[in-house]
Amino acid sequence: MIIRLLKVVLLGGSVIAAPLYGASMDITAGFAPDFSNPSNNEFKNTTPLGGFCKDWSSYCKQQGVDFSISLPLTANRSYAIPADNAPRDGVYFKLPKSSQVTVVNENNETALLTFDIEVFSGTYGRSYNSNEKGWVRGAWLYAPTGCGSTGLAAAPTNGAWYSFAWRYTGTPCAKISRLNRDGQDVHSIWDQSIAYTLKTPAPLSMGSGIYKGQLRWLVGPGGDIDYGDNFIPNASELIINFTLTVNHELKVTPLTGATDVTLYPCYRGTHCTKDEAEKNWERWMVTNVTPQKMSGRSEFNLSSSGSFTVYMQCGSGAALDANRCPMTSGKSGTSVPVKATITLPENIADSAGQRVTDSPLFTEKNNARNRFQTHTFGTDKKGWVDFVIEQKDVKEMLKTRPDSWSGTVTLLFDPNLY
Repeated sequence: MIIRLLKVVLLGGSVIAAPLYGASMDITAGFAPDFSNPSNNEFKNTTPLGGFCKDWSSYCKQQGVDFSISLPLTANRSYAIPADNAPRDGVYFKLPKSSQVTVVNENNETALLTFDIEVFSGTYGRSYNSNEKGWVRGAWLYAPTGCGSTGLAAAPTNGAWYSFAWRYTGTPCAKISRLNRDGQDVHSIWDQSIAYTLKTPAPLSMGSGIYKGQLRWLVGPGGDIDYGDNFIPNASELIINFTLTVNHELKVTPLTGATDVTLYPCYRGTHCTKDEAEKNWERWMVTNVTPQKMSGRSEFNLSSSGSFTVYMQCGSGAALDANRCPMTSGKSGTSVPVKATITLPENIADSAGQRVTDSPLFTEKNNARNRFQTHTFGTDKKGWVDFVIEQKDVKEMLKTRPDSWSGTVTLLFDPNLY
């Protein structure tokens, strides 16, 4: 496909080699959970569109090339291209096909990215009477051996320039001229751009934060980006800055009665209602057999993505040990321990990938335990915490009857794992 357009391009009368310097470009992507699409587990590309697909967007989409980014590079011809030139004496491109880069966030969490170049494009300046078909395999619409054609090319009616886009396979691309070319004919390659794919981990498996990393490519003969021996680049190094932003959701909504929990006598492995508890008290009065436990449940709705931890703080005295808080007698002032276990919605797993059911909670934050991972974004999913006093401690409580026992436990849902 050739697009004939009129575009004014001012060209100097001579080519002057620019001093070498380091060029840089930025690639960005972001993730935030989407309430309208909870199964989404991919980054959104936030890099500004540039290069060929910015200028000819509709034609790019027709050929399945949706996005390109500008390369801050120009290459100027240093001597005439002879007819039937050796590859490195003419138009020659070699770039890294696939590169890996590690990005790190503020908490030193890392992620490995794979950066693949799919398409290389550019514009070359030429004489008005330049023979665009005087090339091996024809005009630049048709890629040389080693590259693939995209069907994308553009040129103005005055013939001052010619834009092209070739699929890049990792093999050097050399367009061989059938003619001698000097003066203004193919004097430089500018407006360069690439189409790429960026492979990332699933963002739901990553912690919140801003992840940054760099690729540093040498530019010039024998470098990572190589224009051959004739075309001299305007930079000796290209730095590609990668920035990935992950914003996770964590919202806990207590349900009715969740902040004021009454513990009832119950049998092990069950959760008792108030009516069932009254029957259990009646059974104790008849048999004098201490209930197996006293328990109560605090229910909540949870909206989450990403990782988080849950732990408790004892508000009615110091923690009795790593996973128990005190319940204190209103009559004697003595204390018995209460433990807590958490059950989370089915879209959340523990660090071993297992469903979180009756997982013990601890009285301090510790990244080695109770690290939970959301594998599918969920909104207002039901979970609960069970508070339990064991049978032997229930016996102690009954010694001071009638009595009232109370305590305060604060549950902390914390996305800041570090």
